[in-house]
Amino acid sequence: MGLTRIKSNTQSFLQPQLGQTVNVVIDPSIDWLRLGQTVHIPEGGIYAIEAQTGFIYTLKLQTAIAVPGTSVTANVIYPISDAGSELAWGAKEW
Repeated sequence: MGLTRIKSNTQSFLQPQLGQTVNVVIDPSIDWLRLGQTVHIPEGGIYAIEAQTGFIYTLKLQTAIAVPGTSVTANVIYPISDAGSELAWGAKEW
């Protein structure tokens, strides 16, 4: 995977309960996110991509950093590889 982070068009959202979902809008130029893929949002936690409709992705909270109801900044989203967050290996800006 060449990209190590993507920009979201969703500036923020309210953190859902663990196991619940939230919708984010992803930059239309990004087309490599896939259903079932896991992503990391630094202020929110770990989410799985549950659904996609156009550029709107439904993310299911798997591991929380923020408490439910907290505003989470979502302008940058990191994909997670099998070895863990690529951020831990030195994320690059593209």
